[in-house]
Amino acid sequence: MRVKGNVSPNVLDIESYRPIPGYVEARLRENINEVTVVDEMTEQEIKMFEYDEYTFVIREREGLREDIEANMADWLVTGRTLEVNEGASIIQDMKAALEIMGVNE
Repeated sequence: MRVKGNVSPNVLDIESYRPIPGYVEARLRENINEVTVVDEMTEQEIKMFEYDEYTFVIREREGLREDIEANMADWLVTGRTLEVNEGASIIQDMKAALEIMGVNE
């Protein structure tokens, strides 16, 4: 999913998934770009970061971080494949392309 934030994100974050003991939430990020947006109220330019983020809830195990880092490309392909919502990066890219071409939704 395409995400915007005001802090440059890590490529990989893993933290406990509180609703299910023994599980973690792994967040993988790619295509991290610095963007400038204009605050509509103050008209000031704000530096932000835009990126693709994929979240996995998986069983916690020793060596998980190393496994994900060693196989990052495969994890990212899985994340892209499972992404099926309106905020999906590919959907956002298609919408942006349609806007550029002057086609409205």
